[in-house]
Amino acid sequence: MSTERVHACPPVVPRAVLPGAAGGRSWPRRTAQMQIDTRSNEIPAFAPLLDGVDLSQAVITADAPHAQHDHASYLHERCA
Repeated sequence: MSTERVHACPPVVPRAVLPGAAGGRSWPRRTAQMQIDTRSNEIPAFAPLLDGVDLSQAVITADAPHAQHDHASYLHERCA
């Protein structure tokens, strides 16, 4: 396994975010949403949904269907 970095992401700065700690906003907050075709599911919509969102140093949570290599690679490439 190579430890060489393919792209340079800024170092992650650990932070704690408490509910209501950021200017009175509650967390988590929704940053993107899209309609899913009734003949499909949410898996193919993962990357297109997040393409328009700044993910640099973001903490992403997703449910079990997104625990797959392609989604992890996408997030890594986006420095999330």
